[in-house]
Amino acid sequence: MPNQSQNEVREERRMDGKIVRLNKGFGFIEGSDGRYYFFHCAELSMFSKNIRFLVQGDKVTFQPGKTDDGPRAYAIETEFLANGSLKT
Repeated sequence: MPNQSQNEVREERRMDGKIVRLNKGFGFIEGSDGRYYFFHCAELSMFSKNIRFLVQGDKVTFQPGKTDDGPRAYAIETEFLANGSLKT
């Protein structure tokens, strides 16, 4: 069966949120609008690529969007500590 492309819409704005679920390279973010957004680790910024540094409750910013399957998070950036280093 051939892959079907999904209709994808990305918004220009960024949104605050927090990680609410993680599972082997994907998860869900609860946005500041109360909606849950699916994400894949490929959408993490270059500073956040190592998903093992993420834990539930981490604050993030992201570009909200939607696909045929529902809300999706793009261009995800994790919160940095005050000294500019990633939380370990």
